Amino acid sequence: MYQIQNRPDTISLLSTLEGILREHAGPVDQYLRQMDEEVVTNPFIDPAPTAYVRIATSMPDQTLIDRLGTCQIIGFMDWAAMHDGTGVWDGLYTDVIKPLKKRDFHFVFHLGDVANKMVYDIDEVLDIIGDYSAYGKVTLILDNDEAGVLWNKLNGPNPDTANAAYGSPKASEKYRFLFNTMTIDSLVVLHGYSAVQLSREGKLALPGMPPPGNAVTNDRIRFCAGYAMGLLLQLGPWQCMALGLALAGAYAESPTGLDASQLITHIHDWISIL
Repeated sequence: MYQIQNRPDTISLLSTLEGILREHAGPVDQYLRQMDEEVVTNPFIDPAPTAYVRIATSMPDQTLIDRLGTCQIIGFMDWAAMHDGTGVWDGLYTDVIKPLKKRDFHFVFHLGDVANKMVYDIDEVLDIIGDYSAYGKVTLILDNDEAGVLWNKLNGPNPDTANAAYGSPKASEKYRFLFNTMTIDSLVVLHGYSAVQLSREGKLALPGMPPPGNAVTNDRIRFCAGYAMGLLLQLGPWQCMALGLALAGAYAESPTGLDASQLITHIHDWISIL
């Protein structure tokens, strides 16, 4: 696994990211103010179009469906916690995405904790996720525990492998199996303040900024928001992942009123410990 901890390329990556955020500080502030909303506009383009739509609990209403055709990113949140999540995701694909014939979406999926799901249900939803790849890039984001449970469901209980420590060779094998099982462009696994990304280009492990005290940074929602902001800025996958970790970490330090200056400070502090 390629890891960029404590290396000059890490500093270069983060320094470039810091410069981009300084250059776009005003639009970054606008993005951060709306990052928890169901519909997010792209403040990096004027006039700001619909950019990011989240599908969280049920089939969206027609007004929201109408906005999907013009957005860049669609986030599908926590399938395991949804009522008929499979039906919602399949229905959106069949009735909305496929007829649009637009092939430049970026779809970001999150399965959640599949411990109480049947294997055939999991297989079905993985197939549906794969269908979306015909109309854009597909990223699946899990935390390490969710990845372990998913591996267990698909392979049968094997604590020696399913509970392998994050970053270990056995964990790497687990993530690779999950990535190869699905038709997706990238798999991102979060663990604490770190993340691993697998894609056709290879594997990347990126430890983030250690949190102060007992702060919790394994915040998938904030990570996804940062990752999506990187996509809107047209950054590469490494920088998107770094921005996801930075936003989650900065939010843990400043959960109210997070702005561009605090995000930049977090990245600057991250650079200083390398």
